[in-house]
Amino acid sequence: MANTSTLVIDGWRQGLRFAASHVVPYHPKCGRLHGHTYAINCELEGTVPEDGMVMDFGDVKDALRSLSEELDHQWMLPRNPEHGVITTKENRVVYEVDGKRWDVPKEDVVLVDLPVCTAENIATYLADALLKRVDFPDNVSRFRIGVDEGYGKGAWATREF
Repeated sequence: MANTSTLVIDGWRQGLRFAASHVVPYHPKCGRLHGHTYAINCELEGTVPEDGMVMDFGDVKDALRSLSEELDHQWMLPRNPEHGVITTKENRVVYEVDGKRWDVPKEDVVLVDLPVCTAENIATYLADALLKRVDFPDNVSRFRIGVDEGYGKGAWATREF
C-alpha cells in the first residue's frame, strides 16, 4: 500500500489573506454591503514519492498569494449576477439589486465568475483558479481550498484528480 500524506497551508499563519467587501442580495443581514478579512487555506493529499515530498509547498503558496493580491482591497462582484444587474461604463461599475444602486469606480471592483459572492462560491472560484495556475504532479490525488471570513469560520471546496 502506498504511503499517503496531507500537506496543510494555514492562510492565517502564512499571510495568505485579503480584505474585501461583498454583498449577498436578499439576505437580511449580509444583504448590506460589508467586508471581511479573508484567509485562504489549502490541504493537498497524495502519495509520497521516493524524494519524500508530495509536492513543493512553494508552488501552491505562490499561486495562492497571487490570487489573494488580486482580490485584496476590492469589492467582489459577480460578473453575471444571479440577482440584479451590473453595468460597466467608462471607469464606473453600477450594481443594482433589491432596490439598491451602487455606482463605484471600476478600480475598486473585481468582477468574478460567480453567481453570488459567498464564502462557498469564493472557495470554488479559488479552487478552479488554482487548478489553472499550478501544475499538480500525478501523485497528488486531491486538494481542498478553504476561505475563512474571519478566524475560524469559512467554507471549503474540494477537487479530486
